[in-house]
Amino acid sequence: MTPLAVVAAGALALAAGALVLLSYGNRYRVGRLLAATPAVTVEQALQLAEDGSSRYVRVDGRLDSAEDFPDEHQRPLVFRRRRLEVRRGGRWRAIEDTREAVSFEVREGLAAIRIDNAALDRGLVVLPRESTGIAGDIAERVPSGTPPETPARLRVEQISSVEHAVVLGRPVRGPAMVQA
Repeated sequence: MTPLAVVAAGALALAAGALVLLSYGNRYRVGRLLAATPAVTVEQALQLAEDGSSRYVRVDGRLDSAEDFPDEHQRPLVFRRRRLEVRRGGRWRAIEDTREAVSFEVREGLAAIRIDNAALDRGLVVLPRESTGIAGDIAERVPSGTPPETPARLRVEQISSVEHAVVLGRPVRGPAMVQA
């Protein structure tokens, strides 16, 4: 085998690998961050915020909130996002996006650090509940002119206050931080 063929095969393998990684989108970035971010305790995260450090860290703990709200099964939630989407041009496009959230924190023993729920977005990893159908089933909720056979789905992402969580971010001093 000639060296040129080996180099070409290697370049082809690298290109194929890059395309596979790109197909994961944000999920690849989140997975990489979960695997590589250094874990600290809640107390260490509070100290980092106090020191003004800009380190990106991982904090594990139990979720807690004084003002949770119930879902349809009376489970206490601290965050819920509902997105109604239709499929156009091979991509899902949101036509409704509603968020409900209350102030919550991650606890470890007596120490707690408040989470900025406004910052929860593409990096939020939960098991979404999904209901699929067609736009004709929900004609009153889709834009006028949408063909009735257009695929539609409702995705619900929620966080319960009885769960444990892994939180990644930069601890900062301010109203988003609580000390026990």
